[in-house]
Amino acid sequence: MPHLTFQYSTNVTNYLDTSAVLASLHNCLGACPFVKMEHIKSKKQGFDTVLIANHIEKASFLHCEVALFVGRPATVLNRLQQDLLRILRESAFRCPLPCWISVELREIPTSGLVAEIVHPEQ
Repeated sequence: MPHLTFQYSTNVTNYLDTSAVLASLHNCLGACPFVKMEHIKSKKQGFDTVLIANHIEKASFLHCEVALFVGRPATVLNRLQQDLLRILRESAFRCPLPCWISVELREIPTSGLVAEIVHPEQ
């Protein structure tokens, strides 16, 4: 924990490197004082078919969702949200299509997740 998911409409892939955007989002989250880089799990997911407002085929989106345990100060969460949004905004400027950007932070109670690292036997 935390988990970061970067979602996007695939019509942006001609204009930006989604793996580089994911790496920037991942590093931004890792720079937070309350996050250990080695605990972050980041992934990306593209969507071929999207309906966005009334622009249907001529629009795009970039969305970042971060799930983390509860207990962070609101000021820290707001800063993180703005930093992640800045990365999406900078990425969206590379795309000639109208682009909807959003960042969602979800707090999960510590009792709401069970996880462990499994190392294969060597």
